[in-house]
Amino acid sequence: MAARERRSRARGPLLGSAGFTLVEMLVVAGLLSIVGGVSAALMSGGLTGVRAAWDRADEAREAGRLLGRMADDVRGAQQVLSVSAATVHLIETPGLQVRYQITAVPSGIEVWREVQTGGPWKNDPMRPIATFVQRPQGAVPSVVFSSPGAAGVSVRVQTDILLVDETVYSRFE
Repeated sequence: MAARERRSRARGPLLGSAGFTLVEMLVVAGLLSIVGGVSAALMSGGLTGVRAAWDRADEAREAGRLLGRMADDVRGAQQVLSVSAATVHLIETPGLQVRYQITAVPSGIEVWREVQTGGPWKNDPMRPIATFVQRPQGAVPSVVFSSPGAAGVSVRVQTDILLVDETVYSRFE
């Protein structure tokens, strides 16, 4: 019986449990902090890649919206009246004119579609068709119109992560 009492006193106040020492707890805490730091670094790198992919997708969507709408208008236009670096002016049908206008804004560039049906020019819709935002430490985006011929319109959209060149011709000329 004396041997049994000696063994229980050696184990400490918690019977049947040796417990962890302070050194063991500090080692585990140190290992967990290292694993956490490495995980955080990997996750932030992954999120940076996701943000870049998201930006590319946004710009491609904006360019697609602009080019799709403009292609429909140019193909259906009865006449391409004028094309300058910042403006395209079309006659869709008698009494309906369409104008695409590039506007520089503090955050980048906006492209507006305006219509005229005998009265003043009106934005259609009430927000820009496309907006290209300047990224931090990035180049200023650009949208340029040009005319490859009498019945066509070329559009060049260039940002830090996107370059699109598209030419569309009217089917009436």
